[in-house]
Amino acid sequence: MKGFTALAIGFWLGMIGLDPIAGPIRFTFGSMELFDGLDFSVVAVGLFGLTAMFTSLNENVTKGLAKFELSGLFPRVKYAVRSRIDLLQGAVTGFFVGVLPGIGATAATMMAYAASKRMSKTPERYGTGIVEGIAAPEAANNSASYSSMIPLFTLGIPGSATTAVMMGGLLMLGLQPGPLLFVNNGDFIWTVFGSFWIGNVMLVFLTLLLTPLLASLLFISSAILYPMVFAIIVFGVFSIGYSMSGVTIALLAGFFGLILIKLDYPPVPLVLGLILGPMLERNIRRTLIQSQGDVLIFIERPIALTLFVLTAIVLLLPVAMKLLRKKKPLLAETSS
Repeated sequence: MKGFTALAIGFWLGMIGLDPIAGPIRFTFGSMELFDGLDFSVVAVGLFGLTAMFTSLNENVTKGLAKFELSGLFPRVKYAVRSRIDLLQGAVTGFFVGVLPGIGATAATMMAYAASKRMSKTPERYGTGIVEGIAAPEAANNSASYSSMIPLFTLGIPGSATTAVMMGGLLMLGLQPGPLLFVNNGDFIWTVFGSFWIGNVMLVFLTLLLTPLLASLLFISSAILYPMVFAIIVFGVFSIGYSMSGVTIALLAGFFGLILIKLDYPPVPLVLGLILGPMLERNIRRTLIQSQGDVLIFIERPIALTLFVLTAIVLLLPVAMKLLRKKKPLLAETSS
């Protein structure tokens, strides 16, 4: 329910601005800056970037640079060999989870970590920085990041917050994700696929070279690092529309994201609702206009009916399983 609540909030945020069909102004509260709606990139920066900073404000601030050895920051080949089974398991798990629309890499990393812990002979060491516990979720994260492109390019459904931002960028360039993207913009698709291969090869060398440098950033005092990051975020958001309203929206999104985290609400459905909400509204209203208000048009075609039934099963199955689990103890108490 928390995920659906966040999704509903995202739908509402996507409705801010001019009505795409009839034209009236909605939920702008008299602000001219909101006529064009909320920029998804501004909301995403505030919801993920600023929220992470606000969340860490209650932690102890390090006053100076910590001492470390440069040689200890380089990766070891023996670690990759020792965790080869976990790497394979994480990659396979991440691929299949990433293909599922709307789940994303976060769920893949959690599932890969849980599977690695169950497979381990020393599960009590997990949570202490064991290499296997890091290798499995990281492999799943990388695998899911690429496989999440499948629903994005084929169905126009982003599988994570990252692909949601990417989808917004494609729409800004005039590219409509979906089956026709392969027909109308095949050169773009294959260029993206080629960049995946080249990027992975380059990433190996860049990671080996830059891992010590990037890891050393963790030892910089947060009192120095946070103001620098905050200044970069504010400058980047301001440069999008050259308006302080974007900075204000990002700050509000950051504070709202902090509230979501404190209440244990996932922020990813909110971003998905913000991206997909306007598209869903436009297509539903156009369909209803063509059918003169007949809602049965959504289930008249076999494909549409099948998707509707599958969606209902996905939504109702967890509820039914939960009710059955509650009912079994009651039956056991009654029989005793």
